[in-house]
Amino acid sequence: MNFESCKADTYKSRGKSTTKVKPERTRKLKDQRLKEKEIASALGVTERMVFRYLEGTV
Repeated sequence: MNFESCKADTYKSRGKSTTKVKPERTRKLKDQRLKEKEIASALGVTERMVFRYLEGTV
């Protein structure tokens, strides 16, 4: 692999992370007694992301 073409001044980060949905929406659906799997399906995210939203880590 040729690393000579990689220069420090040309690196661009992936940018700021974004969320698909607002975590508050996840909490509202949970308060309506929906299961995590149902919430994930309704919001179009993975079940793991639902758990992260509910934990407050995202």
